[in-house]
Parts: sequence; C-alpha cells; structure tokens
Amino acid sequence: MPLLKQIFSSINKRIEKFLYSSTTAISTVETEDKSTDQSLQSYDKLIFDPLIRKYFDSEFYNVGYWEKHIHTQNLACHNLVDKLFSFVIKKPSTILDVACGLGATTQKAKNRWIEAQVIGINFSEKQIQRCRQNAPLCSFKVMDATELAFPDSQFDLLMSIEAVFHFNSRQDFILEASRILKPNGNLILTDMIFNPTNLSESWLVPQCNQIDNIRDYEILLTEAGFENRYLEDATDLCWKSFCNNLETWVDAEYSLGKVEYQEWQKWKDSLPTLINDVRHYMIVHATKVSN
Repeated sequence: MPLLKQIFSSINKRIEKFLYSSTTAISTVETEDKSTDQSLQSYDKLIFDPLIRKYFDSEFYNVGYWEKHIHTQNLACHNLVDKLFSFVIKKPSTILDVACGLGATTQKAKNRWIEAQVIGINFSEKQIQRCRQNAPLCSFKVMDATELAFPDSQFDLLMSIEAVFHFNSRQDFILEASRILKPNGNLILTDMIFNPTNLSESWLVPQCNQIDNIRDYEILLTEAGFENRYLEDATDLCWKSFCNNLETWVDAEYSLGKVEYQEWQKWKDSLPTLINDVRHYMIVHATKVSN
C-alpha cells in the first residue's frame, strides 16, 4: 500500500508532498545541486505513483474547487481550472502554464483556446516528457519559475496552480510574470498562505515567502505592476473540502481492508493539523497595467 503509507508518513511530518507534485517548476528551498536533485526525484516518484493517479483519477493534480454539485476529485480539479479560466474575457493568443505538472491544465487551456500558442514549463524533465504525451499540441520546456527565459511582454495569459508558495521567491516570480505579460495581460493562479509551522521543512516554503494575510499578497501584486486585482479566500471550497474528501476516501479504503487500523487512526488524529496548517487558500486574478 505505497500511497497510503506515503500519506500517513507525510502527515506525521506535515509534508503532504503528493498534493503538490504539479509544483515541480519550483526554485527549491535547497541551494545545493544534490539537494535539488533529491527533491526532484521525490516529486517525480510521488506524482507517478499509480495509486496516487488512482485517487486523482486524471492527470490533474490540484485540490479542486468543491461547489455543491461537485462530488469527485476529478470533477473538482476540472472545476478549479474552469473557475480560473472564467476570469479571462478576451481570447488569449499566447499562454504560459508555470509549474505545469503532467500537462492536464495546459491541455485544458489548449482545448478552450484552440488557436492560442500554449507553453508549459516545469522543473522536471520526466514530467515534461509526460506533458508532451498529454498535450501534444502544446510546447514544453524545463525552466526555473523565477528565471523565465522569455522576452518582455510576450504572453497574454500566465497561469500557475498550487505552486507559487514554493518558488524562491514568490516576489521574484510575480515580478517575472509582470515582465513577460503584455500590457493588460492576465495572471491567474492559486496560492496558499500558511500558519508559521516548520514551513521550510514541512511544506518546502522558503522563509522569505511567509506572509500574514491576503492584504500583504495584494501588495506584492500592486508593487509588481498589477491592477484589477481579485483575491478570493477559497479555503473552505478548496483546501478544507479537499481534506474532507480525502478523509472519506481513506475511510473507504479502510472499510475495504486496504488500510490497517493503526494507519487509519494516525490519519484521523493528524487531519486537524493538516487542515489548520493552511491559513488561506487563494484564487487570484490580476491584469498587468497598460502602458
């Protein structure tokens, strides 16, 4: 039962890494090449685990947006991306997906805006190879999210899901996003603000990314040259609902005899801490100021 053991051991350390393998375009907390390689191998191992893929039931890897009519993880994942796409009014011709995971969001963008050039970047070559299979009409590159190797004002739309809190630093990424977006270009993303609990070890969050509230996040956007800022606290509809669904799934696995009692009880005891580590789960939309 590799997935379940990963879940329970991760919860004990408050490292739910398997939730965030879509974030492997990160600038890792570690600066040494060896540490970076180890982190990359860990993310790859987790995201490609067959049982993890079974839980998510798709190539998506996000916590989802759990409105009342949503009852499965797969639908919740699609619904979150649809929510983000709804902010984009004018049809984009150039799109960048930062921390593109296995390419599901990238392909969904291509399906929605068929004529657009869609590019995904990721820190993992192995995941990029999977992206090319899942989204053959899109382009993919291995790239650091804080050093975007694109010209100024190239993209109409930049998106990133559940990744930005990993980037070293968040501010550097937002500045880069502003640089490569065209005037009036759209930035859509989800991000998290954590309660200050062992962030560098437990969630791979650089200390420089720790902020207290959504207002501080809005200031980062403003200082980087973004306007028309929309920041929704979706903690209940996203993070907490995801945790509740995961609990139901683990309970079902236990009832089928796939989880031992001690492991199941460990999950039940750890769930409140897991939920409370996240102070705010945010849905964010902003546009780059016009010249």
